[in-house]
Amino acid sequence: KDQWNVGTRKISKILENNENSSDGRITVSKSSISRHLNTTDWGRIAYKSQIGTMLTEKNINDRLRFCTKIKREMVFGSQEDANKKIEHILFTDESIMELFPKLNPQNSRIRTSRPELRVPFSRPKNGTKIMVAGGICAGGVTRLHIVEQRKTVDGNYYRNNILPYYFETLEAIANESILKRKILFENKKKVTFMQDGVPAHTALLTLDLVSKKFDEVWSKNVWPGNSPDLN
Repeated sequence: KDQWNVGTRKISKILENNENSSDGRITVSKSSISRHLNTTDWGRIAYKSQIGTMLTEKNINDRLRFCTKIKREMVFGSQEDANKKIEHILFTDESIMELFPKLNPQNSRIRTSRPELRVPFSRPKNGTKIMVAGGICAGGVTRLHIVEQRKTVDGNYYRNNILPYYFETLEAIANESILKRKILFENKKKVTFMQDGVPAHTALLTLDLVSKKFDEVWSKNVWPGNSPDLN
């Protein structure tokens, strides 16, 4: 109990080599061990280990500073003001999507009396990957931008091809008929724009552009590095 990497096979070997037994050897099958574990309140489920990012001292301090900011601006105010703030945050990011991911045969199984009828899972030798950029907020999602193949998202590409998708959410507030899309924000003057700290986002030209469009920008100096991804 409460020990990592101890499966039924290992438990069986431990019992077999137990020096406290009368004859020095105990043979217990794995199925017997599994049945016993299922009778306990702690052994029914074998939980997988979780893997997290190792945080530096700077990462920790940045998170504490961000939490202090949120506490000051949202917790100490009224609940209505806090809700309005949350409703006017636009979270944005880019993410790589694999169209034909590798299949894990251990998790993809079928119970059948005719295994010869199984259809092979076909995929290209080299899976196709695309990069998608988009934003999400309490009111919905922006249009998604598919990054052109073999294109690098540098500052110029980000400003000319991706940011316009986010800026149009503000235009939809002023004149919905232009885009014929759902209005995501009630007040365009109170929208907070969030982006992470990759170079394309933190270029001076980029920060100057988004600062002119949005009331507040959460970027490199606000949004903590190595934060949980939203994609």
